[in-house]
Amino acid sequence: MENIFIEHYQTNFNQLNFKIFLVNIKMIAPDFREAFPINLKDPAKKFIEANHGTELWLALEPAIIEIQQTRDELKNAGSYKCDIEQLKKFQDLFAKNYCNAMLLNKYFSFSSNSASSINVAFTWGDSFSKDRVTAFSPVLEALSSKYNYGVCLGRMACFMPLDGDGIKYACRYMQ
Repeated sequence: MENIFIEHYQTNFNQLNFKIFLVNIKMIAPDFREAFPINLKDPAKKFIEANHGTELWLALEPAIIEIQQTRDELKNAGSYKCDIEQLKKFQDLFAKNYCNAMLLNKYFSFSSNSASSINVAFTWGDSFSKDRVTAFSPVLEALSSKYNYGVCLGRMACFMPLDGDGIKYACRYMQ
C-alpha cells in the first residue's frame, strides 16, 4: 500500500515538473522560417512549353497552380504562433509543401539563365538571424518546410492545454 502511494506521489511530482518545464519553454519556442513569395507559374509555363509543348503544360498547369497557392499560404504562418488549430493547418501545409518541393526537385531543374531549366529562386528567411537565404534548388524549399513542420509541433506542445491527456500529447509533439 505504501509503494502505491509513493509511486502515485512520484508520478504527480513528475507531471508537475513537466508542466513547469512546458510553461517555461513557451518563452523559447522557435520562430518559423519566413517564406518569401515566388512566381512559379510563369517560368514553369515558359520552360515546359519551350521544351515539351503546350499539351504537357495544359496537363501540368493545375498542379503548378496548386503548388503556387500552397506556397503563397505559407507566408502567413508567422501570424499564428500560438493558435493550435491554425498550427495544425500549417503543419499539414508544410508537409504538403515539402512533398511538392521534393517532386519539383525530382522532375525539373532550376537555375538563373538556362533554357534547360526553370528560372525560379526559392527564398526563405532564417528563423534566428532573419537573413534571407536564396537558392535555385527546391531542396531549400523542402528543408525549410520540414523545419517549419517541426516548429508547428513544438509550438503546439508549448501552447496546448495540459489538463487531462494534454501532457501526453505535448510529450508526443516534443519528440
